[in-house]
Amino acid sequence: DADVRALLLAERSLQVQLRHPNVLPIRDAVDVDGRIGVIRDSVDGPTLAELLAGGEGMPPADAMDLFDQLCLGVSAAHAGGVFHHNLSPNVVILKEGSQGVRVRVVDFGLAGLGADADGHGALGFAAPELQVASAEIDERADVFALGCILHELLGGRADRAGRRSLSGS
Repeated sequence: DADVRALLLAERSLQVQLRHPNVLPIRDAVDVDGRIGVIRDSVDGPTLAELLAGGEGMPPADAMDLFDQLCLGVSAAHAGGVFHHNLSPNVVILKEGSQGVRVRVVDFGLAGLGADADGHGALGFAAPELQVASAEIDERADVFALGCILHELLGGRADRAGRRSLSGS
């Protein structure tokens, strides 16, 4: 709609400037006949959600390596004034390379476009303030999601209501 189009085009300058090895940048956002297109690099690899789909946690050293990279990317975005607000394992792409696995976070600034049916954040990873229309949203919503992701990396899973619980309980 017109509001989403205006938001995306307004954020384009921030998005284009966001450069970090752990963030898949948006190169541009274009309006063609009233339809928004997002131009970004292509990257092959599974998402963190696909890696964790078996329900098994990871060895702590591997989990912390991925989590450190994720935090570096999110921190770089925050330093540039860009918040995600839809962080989950679904927006983390893993790329195997000669130096190991590299984390790439995608879709910064697009949270309102790909959010769940409630319109705010990924189920099981959304900070409580994302559920309140009048709440002021800032980087703390991303920090909340990072904690949920770390929990899942180390062996936690979400129950059907999206609440976090310990693996196997």
